[in-house]
Amino acid sequence: MIKPLPIDMLRKEVDPSSFPFASTEEVPPLKMPLGQERVMSALNFGLGIESHGYNIFLLGPPGAGKQTTATTIIEEAAKSGEVPNDWLYVYNFKDGEKPIAISLPAGMGAAFRDDIARLVKRLSEEVPKAFAGDEYGKEKAEVMKNLAEKKSDIFQALEENANKHNFIVQRSAEGLTLTYTIEGNPLSGEDFTKLPEDKQKEINEAREEVQETLSQTIREVKELEKNTQEELRRLDSRVALAAVGHEFEELKGEYKAFSKVSEYLGAIEADVLDNIDKFRNDGAGAAPVPMPFLPPPEGIEEVVKRYRVNLLVDNSELAHAPVVFESNPSHHNLIGRLEHRAQYGAFITDYTMIKAGAFHRANGGYLLLNAREVLLNPFSYEALKRVLKDQEIRMEDPGEQYRLISVTSLAPEPIPSKVKVVLLGTPWLYYLLGMYDEDFHKLFKVKGEFEHSMDDNEDNRMSYAYLVSSLCREEGLAPFSTGALAELIEFGIREAEKTTKLSTSFLAITDLVREAHHWAHKEGTGLVEESHVQRAIDEKIFRSDYLEERIGEMVEEGTILIDTEGATVGQINGLSVYDMGDY
Repeated sequence: MIKPLPIDMLRKEVDPSSFPFASTEEVPPLKMPLGQERVMSALNFGLGIESHGYNIFLLGPPGAGKQTTATTIIEEAAKSGEVPNDWLYVYNFKDGEKPIAISLPAGMGAAFRDDIARLVKRLSEEVPKAFAGDEYGKEKAEVMKNLAEKKSDIFQALEENANKHNFIVQRSAEGLTLTYTIEGNPLSGEDFTKLPEDKQKEINEAREEVQETLSQTIREVKELEKNTQEELRRLDSRVALAAVGHEFEELKGEYKAFSKVSEYLGAIEADVLDNIDKFRNDGAGAAPVPMPFLPPPEGIEEVVKRYRVNLLVDNSELAHAPVVFESNPSHHNLIGRLEHRAQYGAFITDYTMIKAGAFHRANGGYLLLNAREVLLNPFSYEALKRVLKDQEIRMEDPGEQYRLISVTSLAPEPIPSKVKVVLLGTPWLYYLLGMYDEDFHKLFKVKGEFEHSMDDNEDNRMSYAYLVSSLCREEGLAPFSTGALAELIEFGIREAEKTTKLSTSFLAITDLVREAHHWAHKEGTGLVEESHVQRAIDEKIFRSDYLEERIGEMVEEGTILIDTEGATVGQINGLSVYDMGDY
């Protein structure tokens, strides 16, 4: 038996007097998401468990408030997390293509960078100045004088020995040579052949004896020069360390608790001594003139450039664990990039051109990503999975193999990763990834699904009031009267398409609040009334119902024929609903 449908079952009305306040200005802001207990449970569980693979995927339709909900809860959870360490890259003196990653407590990274900058400045100024000083000149002159005196004594002994055997030592382009003399006159090769054989034999035997002395003398001179050079190097090292040695000692003492920093400071000190000639030349004369189309000769500036610190992540201003939302999750924006500059026909880079990505900034905290945007960016999804699987951030350039121009690249030391990733997406995307990617459920073990609606009861109606209060405070909107709130709740019931439910569509509700405020503002009132909400709904329908009007006109004109009375054999009328996306 067909029963008539009462009108109150078609449209549920909300009584404005049922609210215990006059306007939403008296209502505290919303602290928790609108009717999303299931999502809150999933987030609290996923954020609390630290085991590998327990990353979170929040799924819901567009406009469900996924990002707002996730950000609100995650930021609250992050307040109890510790501030992560700073990360920086420094030059690797053993292998320049593999920069070294160093971790320091938050705030110490910037301090260490500044300390090294001051050290570099002191090296560039004080070391050349020390070599240009009178004291260094005197000590070096003394060493060279001793060398000259010792060489003179050695050569004098050689000449005396040669003279005993009637030989003289002559210097030529080939080096030192021995020439036999007769009564002080050099004997030519032609005259030598005219001598008797026994005299020639006597001269040759004497020559061999003197030649052995000459060879021994040359060895002694070379050893003497080698020892002098070593003495000069020790002098250079002593002078350089006297100028800046105390700087190194202070830094080593300050950072003695960090082994990598101590090793790095030791490597800088050793490199300064290995390149001491560059510092000395810089103070003594002009730098070498560069040749066109060729890299300039390495001078003091090039040497000290590799002592600089690249502060990759500075967490000095954080008060708790970081929360990062990356709206454009390209490969470079996720794991960082190596910048390049053009030089002499090639693109080159160095460790100071390494830039951080979202994973670096979120390390020790939380990273929110839109799943659709990740999949739309080439290489991003695989890079995301690689970080989660390996638990380290390895900086690579996926486009390197496609380049036609020579590019200098680096292989920075990977940085350990401890990041909780939260992906936001639609149910369709979640189930698609779960079906076709065998790694997906291993890496995203926590699922949080947004509900489309919630029960229509007193508590949930108050949640609408809390939501309106929050939005009005955040965006400076006019408060809602109880009549306007009742109209908004009736809209939520219609959106839920069931009289016992309320919609949880965050986007649709908040947009209606903003548009109702607009019409109230146009009227010059500081309170949103029921009429303003209704006008916002009517105006939105008017902006979207063009197709509906055209279809209605076609029915009235008879272009579309629909029989609504009587009976026709073989004809069935059907009702269909057109969904235009926003109407």
